[in-house]
Amino acid sequence: MSEAADAAMIEAADADGRLRDDPLTDCPVDAAAAAERERSAKAAKLAAQTANAMVAVQGQLKLRGQAADKAAHDANAEAGAPVKASSMMVEQYQTTLTLTRQLIKRKKTRKKEITAVRKNAEKRKTKPDRFLPGLG
Repeated sequence: MSEAADAAMIEAADADGRLRDDPLTDCPVDAAAAAERERSAKAAKLAAQTANAMVAVQGQLKLRGQAADKAAHDANAEAGAPVKASSMMVEQYQTTLTLTRQLIKRKKTRKKEITAVRKNAEKRKTKPDRFLPGLG
């Protein structure tokens, strides 16, 4: 075919927007479907970029908050002023408090178990298991 015929065929296909043959892949292409796929791909890309930007901004805000807390703590320490509780200090305190509560709960549970074993051994008139810690 001549170049003029190819150009005329392409122009005709562009004009009516229906299925046309793609000269590079030798398969029919639906212009409307291709435009919709491209639009949805751009929308997905924009959504991903927005989500990534939001995560980055949240991370920066968290780091800035920690830096501000540390700077305030250091300034108060240098000035000899009483240290005001920062968000980092409150978080550390809450973590420590939670761990302490868990430790106390485990100790109480263990104490109940040991007491039950001793009472059971007394009922059977035998020695408690000497391999259990706290017994024997």
